[in-house]
Amino acid sequence: MKGDPVYLWMSDGCAWIRVVGEGSRWNSTEVKTFAREKINEGVRQFMVDMEECSAVDSTFMGTLAGTALRLQQLGAPTVSLRLLNTHPEIRKLFENLGLDQLFHV
Repeated sequence: MKGDPVYLWMSDGCAWIRVVGEGSRWNSTEVKTFAREKINEGVRQFMVDMEECSAVDSTFMGTLAGTALRLQQLGAPTVSLRLLNTHPEIRKLFENLGLDQLFHV
């Protein structure tokens, strides 16, 4: 099964991820691979545009958490990964799980 699209790009030294539809196990691998490559290239700022994201599953949340933890291990500031335009229901889910302590929601 193919997941909903994610769009990945670089702009002004910052890695951008746009989630359209659901952030799920079906598109988490693509996000994880992109994040790993960019971190290895020295990128320390990630923006995740969630405006068109309708839902997230545990695998997708784990991918974002893992990316934030890796950035912290490398000495990046805690705001190195930011979720932008997050719908209130999804924001509450991240907050209830304490993931807002790893990155800015």
